[in-house]
Amino acid sequence: MNIGGIPISPYQLRCQLRGHEDDVRCLCVCNDVGIATSSRDRTIRFWSLEQTSDKAYTLSKILRGHTRGVGPLTWIPPNNQFKKGVLVSGGADELILVWDIATGENIQTFCGHKLPVTGVTLDGSDIISSSIDGNLRRWIGGVHDGNSLRRWTAHVKPIETVRTLRSGKLITGSSDTTIKLWEGNICTHTFTGHTDTVRGLAIMPDERILSASDDWLWTLTGEVEREMLGHKAIVYSVDAHKSEVVSGSEDGLAKIWKDGVCVQSIEHPGRVYDVKFLENGDFVTACSDGVARVWTLNQDMIAETRELDEYASLLSQYKGRSLCSQNIVLTDADPMLYDTIAGDKAGEMKVLKMIKADYMNTVQNGTNPDMRVEVVNSLCKVAQSFRLKSDTLYLAVGYIDRYLSVAPLNSGKYELLGLACIMIAVKIVELPYKVERFLKSHSNQDELHQMEYEVVTILECHLMAPSASSFLETFVGIQTAPGVNVEGNLECFARYICDLSLREYDVNFKGLHQVPTIRVVRVCKSSV
Repeated sequence: MNIGGIPISPYQLRCQLRGHEDDVRCLCVCNDVGIATSSRDRTIRFWSLEQTSDKAYTLSKILRGHTRGVGPLTWIPPNNQFKKGVLVSGGADELILVWDIATGENIQTFCGHKLPVTGVTLDGSDIISSSIDGNLRRWIGGVHDGNSLRRWTAHVKPIETVRTLRSGKLITGSSDTTIKLWEGNICTHTFTGHTDTVRGLAIMPDERILSASDDWLWTLTGEVEREMLGHKAIVYSVDAHKSEVVSGSEDGLAKIWKDGVCVQSIEHPGRVYDVKFLENGDFVTACSDGVARVWTLNQDMIAETRELDEYASLLSQYKGRSLCSQNIVLTDADPMLYDTIAGDKAGEMKVLKMIKADYMNTVQNGTNPDMRVEVVNSLCKVAQSFRLKSDTLYLAVGYIDRYLSVAPLNSGKYELLGLACIMIAVKIVELPYKVERFLKSHSNQDELHQMEYEVVTILECHLMAPSASSFLETFVGIQTAPGVNVEGNLECFARYICDLSLREYDVNFKGLHQVPTIRVVRVCKSSV
């Protein structure tokens, strides 16, 4: 590989860290102790170098304690009390957990954030955490105390990341598109210029700042020194090692940059959520396929030919399932579990994984599905009372299923979730005055707004989706034979059965495993 006439050695696969049952979201390199990975499967896994080989890592600990997906991680180096150091994790359950790596025990729990934790970092002995709630919290004393805290509102929108400079100052990135520099709880500078959420930050050796949004390099005075363009979708993360930079993106690429020039793009079979350099210049990627991978320049550390061939085959299969700009290919995909949204450029569509089958057992820990039925029944009454459109009801039920397939929920909050979901749907589908009427009917509006915000956050603002109701009218027209005047009866009968199936968890997600509308119309055609 040559860049500008200079030979550049490419990174190649060194090893794969397999074990997570869902997306790998964040990474933490613990020097020569090992690598920690966090996942939406609610676990943290710690990987140590194999004793017989310096090439591969082996799973040494599974840390369980979070009740929802785990995100940011940071490491406290070893001391006399903790021989392998301490790991700090933040979760969508709003908790910060502290772990003894040597034993795998949860030794401390901090709670206080009102929404998922998005960042954890260290400032001396203090632990700093950030959250979607827009607040920074300083847990004074950290592992040794950590009960007393200072809290301040840092951004008007969710904070996505927080890092500590060697000077002790903090730096935060937010959905409000800004980066802020903090000395204590005083903002000393606001970096503006991004037009999208700042999802990741990294510190260069000379304390210049890298931001993952459009891949910009900033000086501490707030000037943009360099803009690195090349990714075709959201940039999730960035990291630096000496003069090299690596970035990870929604487009499935990890890109390596030198002096602002992309020198290599490494394909992955999914989104690349996080990237981290090792001390020796190798780097790790966290992928949405549930696997973390280590990449190396050292020819002696490259994976065996068989593993390289298997990875090439995996990439080929992934591309076969990917969505092309002019053609949708969803091989081996359950259409009930997927939806599409507009992409980033003309003619492009993106596939979103929507609902996990059997989520009541796998995510909600065996919660009785009848609770979902009760919530849907109550929403049907709300829809009838306020004369809401059927699209509003179907959209709200879709939000409920998508939320519950990702986020465990206390049984006492199911009714609140249902009200929040239909509130969001009302805002999208109905006239504005119906929103006001609906709000007045609910006494605790602050609680409703907070749940509404959490739903939108969990769904990542992907709120528009085709429903059985909106699809039914078009599909009935296609299925009706020319010259046969049964459209009215057919559509009414199909809508009635569709409404019945809307309430049933077993029908939608455990039995049919395909879009119910299609089967409903086929049944009705044979009956009308």
